[in-house]
Amino acid sequence: MLQNLATGQYFWNVVYVDSEGNSSPVSETREFYALNGTVEQRTVFPPDGYNIWLPLLTDTRFTWKTNILLNHTIQISTDERFRNIVFEGQSNSSAFSGVNLDVGTYYWRVVAKDSAFEAATQPKVLNIVKGLDAPMLIAPTSVSNAVVRPGIPFTFKWTEVDGAEY
Repeated sequence: MLQNLATGQYFWNVVYVDSEGNSSPVSETREFYALNGTVEQRTVFPPDGYNIWLPLLTDTRFTWKTNILLNHTIQISTDERFRNIVFEGQSNSSAFSGVNLDVGTYYWRVVAKDSAFEAATQPKVLNIVKGLDAPMLIAPTSVSNAVVRPGIPFTFKWTEVDGAEY
């Protein structure tokens, strides 16, 4: 029995030696991935449901946490089951940037995979939006002033903008 293997990728094969000392041909080499503890792999940024303005997308840094010592693939799809992957990028770290997509709603995840192991994070929604409309100032108005007095705050007011989070 194998014990105390360090985290990593391992290879094995089998050779049979009979009672007369004759060796069989070496079997096909197989591989497996050993991990001390449980698999930890989760996405960090952007969070689920994040809205990002299209011109800022290529500078957005997608990040994740993992204890899997494999290269990772970031996948972006138009559907939650990843049947229509529109972007894939490889990373040997826990971050990726340089994604370029059109306005729309997408799903993103990170996959660690080799021939003996595969783990994917839960998908998160990413909304890529065009420029938002400017809010309209309600108070103060063009005919009134914002009067600031000690101990009496002035509250600015403006119209809500569809798609704005703050």
